[in-house]
Amino acid sequence: MELICIHRQMGPLPPEALNKAVEVGLQFVAEPSKFVPGGKLIAAYNAQAQGLIFCIWDVPSVDVVMPFLEQVHLMGWNTEIIPIEKMEVRMPKLKKMLAQLE
Repeated sequence: MELICIHRQMGPLPPEALNKAVEVGLQFVAEPSKFVPGGKLIAAYNAQAQGLIFCIWDVPSVDVVMPFLEQVHLMGWNTEIIPIEKMEVRMPKLKKMLAQLE
């Protein structure tokens, strides 16, 4: 299962919280599987000049990413989770669904 996680900063972080977020972020970039066991980080992006971080994960289930997202929330970030599929996987499924509706 692939997921896009969009992390939005809840508001301005005080310097001590920002320092902790940077420290955790550096650890995360160095070893993402430590934070989401069984998950594979495909890509992570930080939107410049915005309180947004985008991550794409390949995980066995959404349950494996939830403990990490709870920690992220406690550090001042809300997360939107969007399940995704590659187009070459999705289009045949969509075609089959449309055929069943006819």
